[in-house]
Amino acid sequence: MTNKYAAAIVLAALSAGGAAAQEKPTPSFDCRKASRADEFAICADVRLAEIDRLQASAFAKAKYHPNKAAIVKRTKEYLGYRRECASDRKCIKTFQRELINGYFDLGLSFSLPSWANEEGISADAYCMGVFVKDDHGGPGDFRKGDEIEIQDESVDEGKRFYGVYRMGQFPADSVRLKDPNCVLRKSG
Repeated sequence: MTNKYAAAIVLAALSAGGAAAQEKPTPSFDCRKASRADEFAICADVRLAEIDRLQASAFAKAKYHPNKAAIVKRTKEYLGYRRECASDRKCIKTFQRELINGYFDLGLSFSLPSWANEEGISADAYCMGVFVKDDHGGPGDFRKGDEIEIQDESVDEGKRFYGVYRMGQFPADSVRLKDPNCVLRKSG
């Protein structure tokens, strides 16, 4: 009976260790080779590591992007600023947000984790959408197939709307998000 009890304790300990291993930060770089304070901070924080991985993935797509030179320049500037943060996680997160917004401004899009909006990481982000019908019920002279940058999502009287900068709102059923995982800012 004591052997069964001991086996149960060992099994529980292994299960807990497995759960802890899932929460281990895994940035885009090898933490064993980290040499700077900002890299050590990212290696110690699951969310900073996740955003770092997403940024690296987005950057990898840039080699095929028409704004490649601007994306490379923005990324190099960001890395310099991030290094100045040293181990200050709040500072690192600020520059991660700035780089993400910079990528979006340059037309490079990617999906963010669901928690990013809560952390203020996607505050200025937008999602690309495509009109699915000519009679979209919103402002402007858009036709089916036209693309538009959507900045936020709202619900009014039970209907969902997508907000477009300086243009107003469009019924959500008239626009399809190009990336269904894109995180939109919730408004009003």
